[in-house]
Amino acid sequence: MESLRHLTLMSCTALLLTACGGEEEKQPALWETFTTQTTPESLFSARARDLTLDTYGDLITLGAVSYDSDPSTVAIDAKHDIYLMKQDRSGAVIWETTLDTPSTRITSYEVQSDYNGNLYVVGDGFIVATDPQGTLRWQDTYEDLALSVTVSGDRVYVPGRTTRIYDLDGNLELTIDNGDIYPWQVVLADNGDIIQATWNAITRHTAAGDLIWSAPAPDDVTTRASVALDDADNVYVSFLTDVGNSGGNTAAARMVKINNAGEQEWYRFIPDNRPSSNYYKSGTVHTFIASNGDVVHVTAGSKGRQITRINSDNGSVIWEKVHANTGTAHDAHLADNDQLILVGDNNPQTFDAQGNLISSYAQSSPSSTNSLAIYGNQFFVNGSTNQDGDRSFYTAAYSR
Repeated sequence: MESLRHLTLMSCTALLLTACGGEEEKQPALWETFTTQTTPESLFSARARDLTLDTYGDLITLGAVSYDSDPSTVAIDAKHDIYLMKQDRSGAVIWETTLDTPSTRITSYEVQSDYNGNLYVVGDGFIVATDPQGTLRWQDTYEDLALSVTVSGDRVYVPGRTTRIYDLDGNLELTIDNGDIYPWQVVLADNGDIIQATWNAITRHTAAGDLIWSAPAPDDVTTRASVALDDADNVYVSFLTDVGNSGGNTAAARMVKINNAGEQEWYRFIPDNRPSSNYYKSGTVHTFIASNGDVVHVTAGSKGRQITRINSDNGSVIWEKVHANTGTAHDAHLADNDQLILVGDNNPQTFDAQGNLISSYAQSSPSSTNSLAIYGNQFFVNGSTNQDGDRSFYTAAYSR
């Protein structure tokens, strides 16, 4: 493996876009890279899945690659691998590697680092752990779906219908049975308690896996949840919901607050106020706790972003801002000063604490499925793109 395109430093004067027709200026990338395998003629799919910072502050890209393992034959002998790349924060590639997907199912979803720099990749029926150089350390397979991984201290948490908790060497320490519907993420309290949300319940377990409480989820929710935890261990969960759904033309949300005793304090229906259309405008939800304790909720999809600030004490809406035609936001982060960063399909953006757009950022090649990582006053995105006909992994850095 090697980088086919080297680091490209972008000067502000060269990349600053002043588009015709009255479009806004877009802030340039500090740098951009495009990387792919050394045999692009056999590569027929390269899809970015996640981006994270390891314990050393280096960038880790997770991707999925599919290619013809024997291009000399007429038939496509499909091989599907996990792709990992490590870059420093100037964009220089430190290493790239591919790993065999251990499951018969091939989709990977997320990567995280532990305090030693080891990496943990989860996907559809598997977890793979590597050392800081990307060499396989251990792996496990199971009959389940894992959309995320949480690494904290000496434990690795993999949520699913059965949540699995490993030590850093791959020993399965305990499991939590979540019933028929899986959670999307594990959120940890300061004391190590395990908080999860599914379509039918929000639960809190001790670090030993004992159930503390289970609170019912709203009965009209339809898809994945976003969970936030405040300093008093109150839990805020936002779901997409089918309330008000007419022909699939909505992405309304339902938010609920559960206190640290497992009691529901309030719930809030958040109508989808983005511009309507004649087709499904879709959405993802993101939930954050602001610096003053308010809740910041984001619904973002192909027809724009809706940012809602909510009083955490009573669930009342403080303000709401809608930004039309700004595209899907696959990843989001609430930074210091309550600055909101959203990345998606070729459209990184930042918003101030009142939900107003601060900046949009340029990408030299359209990319999809962007993920986000933050370091100081810079943020980084990655995605998948075709650059000069090659299927590539894209990485860029921006100043916020």
